[in-house]
Amino acid sequence: MKTKFLNVLILAIFFYGCEKGSPPKLSSITVQNSNNLYPGNVVQFEANLSVGDEADEYIWDFGDNTTGRGKSVTHQYQNSGQYGVQVKAVHSCGEDTETTIVTVKEEKGSIYFWTNTNVYGFIYVTLLSTTRTISTFYFQFPGCVANQGLASFSNLPWGTYNFTAVSYNGYTWGGTVTLTDNCEPILLN
Repeated sequence: MKTKFLNVLILAIFFYGCEKGSPPKLSSITVQNSNNLYPGNVVQFEANLSVGDEADEYIWDFGDNTTGRGKSVTHQYQNSGQYGVQVKAVHSCGEDTETTIVTVKEEKGSIYFWTNTNVYGFIYVTLLSTTRTISTFYFQFPGCVANQGLASFSNLPWGTYNFTAVSYNGYTWGGTVTLTDNCEPILLN
């Protein structure tokens, strides 16, 4: 008799659901600032449930061996790459998960060498064992674009670089340049 009662009770719970409602259904994850995300930037995540659903707890896995809790959370990635972000909405009647991919861009930019005088003629600039030539001089800075006549080095990770420059008539320059954004102009005069 006890076994029959337990079976009926289990079936009743199965057919009529949980006392506190139904399991939550996640509809999406909102990611703010995801188009311009670099290492060290703060990104905000928010779990979105279907209308009328509730969750008792939200558990996040940011894909970089760190976790968080809450419906809305912030996180900082330390390295560039792609990360699978997962949130689990937990309710006493069950749980649901949603996943999204976040891309943290590598910090890269370009270094442009230029001159505003023609007394040097061609200037051969060497950076990272690669040589480029300045063949045109400008009266004012020509802008951070790949202009013809500039010695440009593109797609470089942010950091500090040593350079040397030699003109065809013997002038020399040397030093370091630190790239911390998309463009670093160096005037050789």
